[in-house]
Formats: sequence, C-alpha cells, structure tokens
Amino acid sequence: MGAKAAGYVDDRWTTARFAEVIHARFGVKYDSDHMGRIIHKLGLRAKPEVPVAPAAPMTPALTMPSPASAPEFVAQDESTAASSAA
Repeated sequence: MGAKAAGYVDDRWTTARFAEVIHARFGVKYDSDHMGRIIHKLGLRAKPEVPVAPAAPMTPALTMPSPASAPEFVAQDESTAASSAA
C-alpha cells in the first residue's frame, strides 16, 4: 500500500505519515523520531550512507639520529654559564 492509497498527495512515506496511519488504524500514537527507529529496526528503511573521506597519505616514521650524527654537548661550569648568558 503506497502513501497515495492512504490518502496522501504523493507516494512518499515519511516517518510522520507512518505515525499518522498507525494512529488512525490502531489508535497507538508514536513520535515521528521513534517511528523512524521502528522502521529501521524492521528493515523497511536503511539509514543513508555517509560518504567516507579518503585517508590522508601516511608520513614516514620519525627515526632517532644515530649516536654518531647526534650533536655533541659540552658541560659548562656555573661561572662560564653565567658570563655567556649576559
């Protein structure tokens, strides 16, 4: 039975229309949001697919420098550090 046969101007079923027809026929009132969940659970309507964005290209893994290429740090005593900071 299409929506036109139920008295609507077009043949498109909406959750609100389903809820109206169920209330008129069986006397049971459903909110249109809840009616959508019932329709989906019964397999009468599939949820629209959400397009998936393409994955970002992978970046190469970061690597630790080898000890040979690491910069060399020289410890300074406090008097040298204080004079170079000024």
